[in-house]
Amino acid sequence: MPECLQADARRMFIDANLLRVFDPDVLYHPEDDGGFDVSTTGLVGVTLSGPVVACGTHVGDVQVGAELWDGAPPVEAGAWQDVAEVSVPWAGPVMLVCGDGPDEDEAIEVGLPGPGTYRLRVHARHRDEGEDRDEGDPVETLLIRIWPAEGPRTSAIVHKATSITGAVWRGEHRAGR
Repeated sequence: MPECLQADARRMFIDANLLRVFDPDVLYHPEDDGGFDVSTTGLVGVTLSGPVVACGTHVGDVQVGAELWDGAPPVEAGAWQDVAEVSVPWAGPVMLVCGDGPDEDEAIEVGLPGPGTYRLRVHARHRDEGEDRDEGDPVETLLIRIWPAEGPRTSAIVHKATSITGAVWRGEHRAGR
């Protein structure tokens, strides 16, 4: 049974609907034009600079958890609106999970066993409220589970897709429909 080796969680400030995962030795890849595509999953995609998570919150705080596992953890989709995973090649020993930018004081640092290909399974809930939250309402919550990939890089997998936000990012939902 796979084991969780590291876990951390905190609130992060995000801007432009994005949560990013950076290699602190690279940060922004020189050929990365800043564009991103999450249309396959409605939740997570991979850029030249690393993974991006599309949030429902445009500007504000989200609750973020990150876990490193020694193998693929069981899929636990019940409490989540959306769950999807992607593969990402990684050269460095650390992943920084960041909100508005690679601010290491706010970032969650995930120490990796070494370079290689990793799977990231992203879980999300409370995505559809965006900034329209009353005091006391739950904030958007994200959990990123990371583990060394077994075998060659595989395509994205959507385990659960129930939020309107995810449907919009996938291009399945239009205003007025």
